[in-house]
Amino acid sequence: MSGRADVKPLARWAIQAGCTLRFSRRAADGVEGIATGAQGEQRFRYDPATRALELASAEECATPGATRVLQLNEYGWEQPAG
Repeated sequence: MSGRADVKPLARWAIQAGCTLRFSRRAADGVEGIATGAQGEQRFRYDPATRALELASAEECATPGATRVLQLNEYGWEQPAG
């Protein structure tokens, strides 16, 4: 495996969601950065092994650690949790 994460599902999700992504960290074990879209800027963390996308909620300033987790398939579509 190379030293960089496979971000194809994340990139496809961003296109569908109308977001742009800025990476602050990209390594084989994960990707972190800022997603910018209609909702403004949100910090994100992506695990390429599980294709789990963790987005910081807009309420994070009021409630530190408030996040939502999306499960993506190999094509970037959101999947039901569980």
